[in-house]
Amino acid sequence: MKDNCASPYSYAIGAILLKRIDWRWTFLTLLFCWACLETGLRLGSGRIWARLGHSDPLSQALLQDRISAFQSARKGKKLCITLGDSVFFGSALREKGTLNWDHLTPPALLRAKLGPAWIVLDLSADGLQIPDLYALQRAAAALKPDAIVLELNMRMLAVDGDGSPGDLSRPWLSAYLPESTLATLPPRPTLGFEKRSFSRLHDGLAAVSYVFRYAELARDLLFQPSFKELAAKWIKAWMPEAEDSDSDIQDSLLDMKIRPYYAGPPAGPRHAGRLALVPLAQALKAGGARTFVFLTPQNMDRISDFLDRPTFKADRSAFRAPFEEAGVPYHDLAEWVPPGRFLDHCHLDPRGNEALSSKIYRGLQ
Repeated sequence: MKDNCASPYSYAIGAILLKRIDWRWTFLTLLFCWACLETGLRLGSGRIWARLGHSDPLSQALLQDRISAFQSARKGKKLCITLGDSVFFGSALREKGTLNWDHLTPPALLRAKLGPAWIVLDLSADGLQIPDLYALQRAAAALKPDAIVLELNMRMLAVDGDGSPGDLSRPWLSAYLPESTLATLPPRPTLGFEKRSFSRLHDGLAAVSYVFRYAELARDLLFQPSFKELAAKWIKAWMPEAEDSDSDIQDSLLDMKIRPYYAGPPAGPRHAGRLALVPLAQALKAGGARTFVFLTPQNMDRISDFLDRPTFKADRSAFRAPFEEAGVPYHDLAEWVPPGRFLDHCHLDPRGNEALSSKIYRGLQ
């Protein structure tokens, strides 16, 4: 019977190799490489962001790097800041596998229309809520932008039965909010010791190490689209007959997700997102920049089966009122039908994004 155990000679060779390795020099070499990489990233972070303008702000450290990079790159140019959720970020285009999707988002198309005299800092990201947008506006206020574009969506006033809450989607953004706004946010669940310790360790490493924070950024970029999205694309390529049934299932799941956005109840007076609209509107007015604030178009055909008209009307009024009171021009585009088509309940195809960016461009003139 053949012996499956490793040969004694293999153990001997391994022991000899371990003895021959000078662990001190190995450690010093790794430390030197780390120091070189850390220094290179510190010196080159501005160039990284100049080439990589489209990314989710994953941490406070990365957000500050990005803002600093755009401050350095400005060089006399006018600055436009765009704030919004996945409609601006282009998530649906990415998930559909659209070629060069990040060049077909409304902020990217607006950048092309504004021309070389302008630079555009896009701070949009998936799932942002109104308190997030207010925090990002405050974080970038030191840049003194010449124009600000704010995209709002019906889901931002979605509620939990009693007309509240509307929490931050990224808790680390609370560092940019005033106490008056923090007091309106719903209480967050208390983290256990392990999660709390891990969170502090993560934040500490991101604050001091450029290697750590940019490794996070690289991970996020390398896995766009996600493995799940790639797997779905491979399945459809090999099994075209599965696409119709899979699409029906996805549509049903999406309807279940978005139904609370439109079926009610309306956002109540204690809704944190609704409350954050007031200081956000006041900050935009006080900043003196040109603004284009709008409620993004909604696919009325898609949502008609579960749309509650009184809730729809009440939430649209709740969006409008703070900006009218602050004297900030506001554009309700909820029922505007742009050219092209909707990819779902609110995300536009490239042709629709082109029309939306043209409307924003004209509004900024």
